[in-house]
Amino acid sequence: MTLPLLVALLVLTVLVAAVAWSVAAPSVGRLALVVLVAAAWLPVNKPVEGPTLLTLGHDRGVTLSDLLSVAAVVLATLPLLLARRSSSSADVRRPTRTGS
Repeated sequence: MTLPLLVALLVLTVLVAAVAWSVAAPSVGRLALVVLVAAAWLPVNKPVEGPTLLTLGHDRGVTLSDLLSVAAVVLATLPLLLARRSSSSADVRRPTRTGS
């Protein structure tokens, strides 16, 4: 195994762990961690890139493994948005007590 492949696999493992942690207990800090690790994934994913899905230039393009960063950020963002939405809707639906 080569060093670039090991680095890619290490960053991939950290990315998966960060997403799992963020989904288990959503917070802005954990989402920031996912965004950081997802950004770190982009330059190191060369050994596991897969096919080019969209060519942007002669030697540039979006590969299958690049989409992993997008998926990670989306997966980490959704529970946070849903938690905030449900807490704000709970505030709206909370019945007010009137004097008895």
